[in-house]
Amino acid sequence: MKMQPTKTSESIVIIAYVLSRIDFVLAHIAFLSWVVYVTNDPLDFRNSAPSLSFLFNTLDVDKSDIDRDSGIDYAAAKYNTLVFLLVWWLPHSGLSRNVVKHALGLGPTHPLDRPIFSFQAAISWWATIYLWRPVTAATRLDVMAITLKDYIWRAPIILTFLIETLGLFYLLPNHVFGTDRWQWAKGNMPKENKLIVSFPYSLVRHPAAAFFLWMFWIGIPSYNANHILLASLWTVFIVVGTLIFEEGGLVDHEFKQLYTRYSNKVNAFVPSIWSIKHCLGLLKESEKWKEE
Repeated sequence: MKMQPTKTSESIVIIAYVLSRIDFVLAHIAFLSWVVYVTNDPLDFRNSAPSLSFLFNTLDVDKSDIDRDSGIDYAAAKYNTLVFLLVWWLPHSGLSRNVVKHALGLGPTHPLDRPIFSFQAAISWWATIYLWRPVTAATRLDVMAITLKDYIWRAPIILTFLIETLGLFYLLPNHVFGTDRWQWAKGNMPKENKLIVSFPYSLVRHPAAAFFLWMFWIGIPSYNANHILLASLWTVFIVVGTLIFEEGGLVDHEFKQLYTRYSNKVNAFVPSIWSIKHCLGLLKESEKWKEE
């Protein structure tokens, strides 16, 4: 698809440059908060660093912690969960829709298009962590007490998807944060919007979404009421958002048959045989990806 630069003021260009760098930092903070959150703060950051306690939360509250967390209303927490989810769903899904972006004056080549999306994604991701309240005082998952056997089979899964997610940050910063979008307003932009099939998109079609699903259901599961509720809500959002809305637009409007060919080789959330062979450099010449 041919791309035409969007004419904007110099101030917009500067904002796009600065905001994309801020996004990069915020994404790492949100990522750290999320890891602490799903592992139930094993290093006790909330108490050891009280001035930064707002950055951290825990998925579960153990019965022994009720005195410390006595302010939690478990009945109200069930309703709070809906608020928690809407904080992510509304801005994230809204700014993913072309009709919303055009209404805000943010076309696909606008220098602020990706930086603004990444900014709200990092903030709303952190906000869902901060706003979460356990729906029951379940026995907390203690990652320090996980057996060596569990670590042996879970570690490869966790490491794979940690590398995959951080790979998005460091290998494709413009795609994720819009770090080069400020240059687009000056005409220094690619001639075409190309489909990204390099790592981590060569492993799965939706790396960030796959990370969430695998970590929630296999990597660090506790399978109590809090965990099942949170994992289920995220799964519904991810499956509906990616497989129906996002991919529908990619097939129907953006990449069409090219994306269909790509999806035949690379699965949405679980690595295919082709993906594994590609990452290991075992593909025959005839099996390698060709755009034409």
